[in-house]
Formats: sequence, structure tokens, C-alpha cells
Amino acid sequence: MAYVIVAAVGVLWWGMSDPGGLWAQEQYSEPTLTLRTALELADRHSPLLSSERSLTQAARAGAIAAEDSLFPRLQVTGGYLRDDAQEKLLIRRTRLDGLSADEKFNSEIYDFQVILNYPIFAPKISHQADAEEALANAVSSKELVTRDRLYIAVVKTYYRILLLSRSIRAVEASIEGLQETRRIIERNVDLGRLPPIALLRIKTRLSKVELDLLNLTNDQKQQWLTLEALVGTDLDQNTELIEELTLQSVDFDQESSIQFALENRPDIQALQYSLERAMASERVIGSTYIPVVNLTLNRSRYWGNNAPDPVDDLFVGVRFTVPLYDPTYSPKKSKAAANVAATRYRLSQLNNNVQAEVLGAFLDMEKAQQATKVTEYAFQLAKEAFRLEQKRFEIGHSTINDVLQAQADLLSAELGNASALLKLKFAVARLFQVRGDVSIDNLAPLGGVQ
Repeated sequence: MAYVIVAAVGVLWWGMSDPGGLWAQEQYSEPTLTLRTALELADRHSPLLSSERSLTQAARAGAIAAEDSLFPRLQVTGGYLRDDAQEKLLIRRTRLDGLSADEKFNSEIYDFQVILNYPIFAPKISHQADAEEALANAVSSKELVTRDRLYIAVVKTYYRILLLSRSIRAVEASIEGLQETRRIIERNVDLGRLPPIALLRIKTRLSKVELDLLNLTNDQKQQWLTLEALVGTDLDQNTELIEELTLQSVDFDQESSIQFALENRPDIQALQYSLERAMASERVIGSTYIPVVNLTLNRSRYWGNNAPDPVDDLFVGVRFTVPLYDPTYSPKKSKAAANVAATRYRLSQLNNNVQAEVLGAFLDMEKAQQATKVTEYAFQLAKEAFRLEQKRFEIGHSTINDVLQAQADLLSAELGNASALLKLKFAVARLFQVRGDVSIDNLAPLGGVQ
């Protein structure tokens, strides 16, 4: 009976980074929230962005592991072997030649080995390291794509809340005006100056505007929930957003923006790294039949209870490994080549789309700027028209229908102007996105407060 015990010594390193704590949800309790703060909260606490960063860390670790495969490997092993001499006697034709079983056989053997293995020439491993490095870079660029989309989503949600807040204030002001008009009409109806139908009309109008207010309030609550999900932080819906809905312009031109996008957009960089990985993977397959040369050094010592002196052994050798036939080589080679071609086509298509996207973003921004100017002028005219209509009604030169219509036109003009300003903010943010120039510093000025 033989008993063998082998001990292997290794080192395992584990790293984990979770600065916010597992599933941590921070509570934001400040009285105001700027756009910069919202973006910073998203950068720190967004579960989506945290997931992408974890994937990047995993890819980086894989690249480091692949590169470390080119370095020497050192292994230490130890063993213990015990042979039962009585069992040896049961084997046919075993002779002791006058010796005892313990003298004939070593009953205990110990060994200790240090093994060094170094790949002197291993192009396949080198190409695999290149592929893993390209993969890590591609995953890192995809993380930036996710971050940019997250930032843009935060900007849009932030300004939707601002628009709804401004709309709610406008509707509330309209309700106050309608309530005052209703009181005036009630007095005139009581005095017989107006028919009862006038009071019914104002009450109908007031009910409709109050329903609009309820819908706007519900929409605003929903947008707050969306913003909380984006920034990964609990927000108090009574928090005041710092508002700066104004006309805005940028100071870069179309041609330079196209070139900047081709050089800096993370989605383009991600595809470029994906192409590098596909080409490296193709080289891995191509190096299947290239020999692998390893240098091996084995230093060992053996001793036993019947061995008077330990036996030392040193082995140094060079090992060649040459695959003679791999039936999967041809299909793998074809697949790798097709993957390279497909990635090249996608990259070419994306590069071609960049010019159209940048030019389209500039056109959208210019249209939004013109619309903002037009709606601002229309808003000023509506305010003046409503003021004059109120004066005319007070002296009896217009009807209540004229006043209600002027008030509805004013509310519509104010909301239209706010909506145009919002679209302008979106257009500028979109321009930064298609340029590949999304950052907190670039987007935060959209909020007007730093």
C-alpha cells in the first residue's frame, strides 16, 4: 500500500474596491442642487457606471495576467511516500536474497523540489497578451461611452425638472389670475352686468388649468425618481434646482469639431481597440504551428529512512513544443479573419457617420437658438397683450372671453419659451457628446452656477 502526500505553495492576491460600500445609497440633504453636483453624484454613485468600472478593472487584471504569462514561473513542491514492504512480498517472483523487507525496500521517502519554468520563445502567448491589452482598452473606452450617456441623461432629466418647475409656477400664476378674474365676474353677475354663463366659462377654464397643474406635478415627481436612479442617490423632491435657462452658444466650428470627434470619441476608440484585439486574436491563431520554447530548471532533494545521505538532483533543460496537426485551425483562422473584416467595416461606418452627426448637432443647435429668440419675443408680446386686454375689460371694451384667451395665449407663450430654452440646452449637450468632449466641466456651465 502506498501513501503519497504532496504540498504545493502558491500566492493568491485578491483586490476589491468599493468605496461607497456594497449597495450603498447616499442621502442628499442639501437645500439646493446644481447641475455640477448632480453630475458628480452620478459619477460617484451610479450603479451603472460602477458596474462598467468593475468590468474595466476585471479586463485590466486579465491583461496584466496575460502579460505576466511571459515571465518565469517558480513552483515549490514537497512530497512524502511510504511503501509497505509486506505487500511487496505478495508480488509474484519477489526475492529477498537473504535481506529483510526493510533492507530490501526503503519504507519512507521524502522529496523537496524547486521548479523554474521560463518561456524563452512563445509568440502565441505574446499575441494573447496583446489581445487582452486591446480588450482592456476597449472595455475602458466603452466605460467612457456609458459615462457620457449617463451624463447626458442627467443633464436632460435635470432640465426637464427645471422646465416642469417653471411650467408649474406659470400655471400657478395663471390659476391665481383666473381666481381673481372669477371674483370680478361673480361681482358683475351679482350686479346683473354679466350673464351667468360668463361665470360658468371662467370656472370651466379654471378647472382645466388646475388639471394641467396636477399633471405637471405628477410628471415632475416622476422625473425626480428618474434623476435619483441616474445619480444613485436619494434626493429630497423639495430640493431647489439652481436654474439658468438662457440663450447659449459655443465657440468651436464644424470642421475642427469633426476632426476632434474622429480623434477623441470613446465609441470610435472602443472600435479601434476592438480591431486591435481582433487582429491580435488572428495572430494567436496564426501562431498555432510556431514552436514554443521553454527553459526548465528543477532543483530537487530526496531522502529516506534507509538512505544514509540525501540525494540532490539538478536538472536544466530546453523543451520544444510543436503542434503537428490541429483540425480546428482552419475554421478558427477563417473566423478570426472574418471578425477582423467585420470590425473594420463597423469602424469605417462609424467614421463616416461622425461628419453627419456633428453637422446635424450644429444645425440642431442653430435651430434651437433661433427658436429661443422667437419664443422669447412672442412671450414678451403675449405679456403686453394680456395686460392691455385686462385694461380693456376693466373699462368694458372687451369681453371675458377675450381676457381668458389672452391669458391662455400668455401661458402658452411662456411655456413655449421655456421649452425652447430646454431644447437649446439639450442641443448643446448633444453637440458635446458627438464631439467626444463630454465632461463635468463642459456640461456644468449649462446650469449657469459653478
